[in-house]
Amino acid sequence: MQGTEGELAVEDQIVSGQTIPELGSPATLVDSQVRIETSAGLRIVDLIVKLPTGELRALEVKTGGASRKLEQIEGDIALELEGGMVTGSQKGLIPKGKIEPIKTVVIQR
Repeated sequence: MQGTEGELAVEDQIVSGQTIPELGSPATLVDSQVRIETSAGLRIVDLIVKLPTGELRALEVKTGGASRKLEQIEGDIALELEGGMVTGSQKGLIPKGKIEPIKTVVIQR
């Protein structure tokens, strides 16, 4: 399983209500391929989900032993500390504009 295929597999798990081990619970899909401008530059988040607690999490899906690039890590740190500005997304479900700080969870498949 590589790249987009891995993202779709995780998205299917979320939509079907399965527990995501890295989150420790099921989650609700908010949107995918979300473009967020941070102080570290543009960060494209694979998936944004809502936990049962109401908190949002950014998910970065990695497959085939891949790891995050330095730019992704820097963007994730900025997103967690400062939040950012949503400029668009694949499904158009998340509103454009300010997003509060949100933690990124890496999903390794």
